[in-house]
Amino acid sequence: MTDNTLATSSLAAYPSPPEWIAERAADDRRRRRRDGTAENTRRAMESAARIFGTWCQDNGAEWLPAAPETVALFIEEYASGIWIAPGSRTATGASVATIRARIAGINAVHRTYALSAPGSSEIVREAVKALARTKGTAQGQAAPLNDVHMACILDMLDSGARAADTSTRSGDRAQLAAYRDAAMIALAYDLFGRRSEVVALDVEDLDRDTDGSAAAIIHRSKTDQEGKGAHAYVSPDTLRRLDRWMRAASITTGPLFFGIGPNASGNRLDGADVLRIMRRRAVQAGIPNADQITGHSARVGAAQDAIAAGADILSVQQAGRWKGSEMPARYGERLAVKRSASAQLAKAQGRA
Repeated sequence: MTDNTLATSSLAAYPSPPEWIAERAADDRRRRRRDGTAENTRRAMESAARIFGTWCQDNGAEWLPAAPETVALFIEEYASGIWIAPGSRTATGASVATIRARIAGINAVHRTYALSAPGSSEIVREAVKALARTKGTAQGQAAPLNDVHMACILDMLDSGARAADTSTRSGDRAQLAAYRDAAMIALAYDLFGRRSEVVALDVEDLDRDTDGSAAAIIHRSKTDQEGKGAHAYVSPDTLRRLDRWMRAASITTGPLFFGIGPNASGNRLDGADVLRIMRRRAVQAGIPNADQITGHSARVGAAQDAIAAGADILSVQQAGRWKGSEMPARYGERLAVKRSASAQLAKAQGRA
């Protein structure tokens, strides 16, 4: 891009970014189901409103409706690190994947007002292509929670639960939290689960089998916004952990996982809670790179462990409810290196 002139609009009939976010936050779940706005789309729009809207305010540009030239300049400054989003953890600029997510959110916000999508314009597409050439498109990957990590975390939680002094209120809550977190983390691993899928489960979604295992009914996921549903395996060990948690929390129906702290309202946990709990428990268990744990780390670890155990990419794709094979293949890349011709040659020659 050579023209850095900000494009503004004379229209003033649209909300400011904070007003827009507040307006969307006021929508309840029934309304979101009624108007067909998927949860991930809503989050993308809110992120775009927050990030792009702040940039526009900093630069005196209209955020809604935004001109394509405005979006293109935003991309340039956001990706290069000239402009850093408030609260950003990095000063190196946003990745291509993040930029594309912001553009999708910007477009979605505009469509809610029947406005043309500025991110679909030729100038923005060319800006993204140029960025991909200079910055590359390789995405970061969530730090995996593999079977060894899982064993450390679960053993730590089991020990903590046994040691808790349940004669005190704080000790009772500590034991309950250990039961809940162990059940949730183990379930996320079994399901190859997205964090949104794990916290959406109800007691009624566990279809038990006579061998001690169960099938979890996942009613809706990122790749199944129409709610056709899918079934995912729950191992006997994980089901025992779930039963222990449910007995301790007196759960017989409704959400599987909810808050239990002194200020908790008993509401269903959300995706952010999964991230917080997984990262905190990983830190407590001394897992390397625990600060890089995300709510999808158990999902990544399970996929890697399955590939290492001999599962083919298609079966991993089906287990994790991925639309295509690209992501499972990416998760298995590091394992594939160890099986490469070079690795086999080194082993045959005694160099491995």
